[in-house]
Amino acid sequence: MPKHTTRSATPALPPPRRYALLMSVDEPDPVAEPATVPRSLRVLRGVAWLALLFPAAAMAFAFLWPDNPERTTLTFDLLGAAAFVLRSATLHAGLAFLGLAIIAELLRERRLRLWAALAGALLAGPTLLALIPRAAAPAAVEPVRVMTLNLLHSNTDLDAVEASIRAADPDLLVVQEFGPAWAATLPARLADRWPHLHAPGRADDGLAPAIFSRRPFLRAETVRLGDGWWPADQPAVLVTHQSRELLVVGVHMPTPTSLDLITQNRRYHRRLAQLATRRGQSFIIAGDFNAAPSSVGSHDLRHAGFVDAFAAVGTGPGFTWPALGLARLAPGFRIDQLWATPDLTPRAAALSLPTGSDHRPVVAEWTWKPTP
Repeated sequence: MPKHTTRSATPALPPPRRYALLMSVDEPDPVAEPATVPRSLRVLRGVAWLALLFPAAAMAFAFLWPDNPERTTLTFDLLGAAAFVLRSATLHAGLAFLGLAIIAELLRERRLRLWAALAGALLAGPTLLALIPRAAAPAAVEPVRVMTLNLLHSNTDLDAVEASIRAADPDLLVVQEFGPAWAATLPARLADRWPHLHAPGRADDGLAPAIFSRRPFLRAETVRLGDGWWPADQPAVLVTHQSRELLVVGVHMPTPTSLDLITQNRRYHRRLAQLATRRGQSFIIAGDFNAAPSSVGSHDLRHAGFVDAFAAVGTGPGFTWPALGLARLAPGFRIDQLWATPDLTPRAAALSLPTGSDHRPVVAEWTWKPTP
């Protein structure tokens, strides 16, 4: 009889995983992970998506809102105030979105990570890019240097204030909260270098701005921006630099601590931009704006042609408030600013030495743009 050979059965192989290389982190490998995602993880992912969508919608509203501070209905004031607050927190919202992108990576949510990182880069990117050092452009001619300093009416460190001013050595010094105590002491300490003073505010007003100068004034005037209880009279002086006239305006915008003051702040910014447009002359505006450069008021100034000196040539985040206590260690706000018309080229901008105030002083330099 012929011998019969028996063949051993070949074990069945699992079907090939054709799309293994195409699987994303949002679609976990069914061999490596359970088929069902735990309920707690699904809930966490849903919360993370809400943490992206609702703040993103709020920031979109803030930047798309057609602000008009001259409309005084309660609805417009509330919506305008909401947009003001949100836009002032642009950097902080951007940092929060970048943190959310890290959380999304831990949750293996690829799309959430992508959108959160994109939102964070758009909102925080300009400030983060300013961390890259920028060298001051060489000046072929002597620049004009302006410093702004919120003295803080309760600050008593006169020596620190004088040291910061002399270290910066500005041509013109704009101060805020120039109250009775400062009016009685600071002019005498600065008289040897900055003998010219224009302080149109009331003698008992602890919030008023003033301008010191080493150059004589061709004209000193008062710019009235509002009609509320916040100081509406802002000092303005006309000086010459390189044989050309230059108007320097010092401002102290209303602090945004109530609905009424937020509305006044927006209105002051709008009226200042309109004033500069009407006059059509060379301007430098310096002071405590009580609003971040991302605010709608700063948008009005940019629309009028003004250039933010620190944004153009400054290095670092430039946070000027708060400058006291533990809060100074956290990301703050750049509310003390210097703006100029485009016929002036910003050359340098930096923070000056601390003064004991809750604000850091800022100093900037400009040169005239060559005339064609």
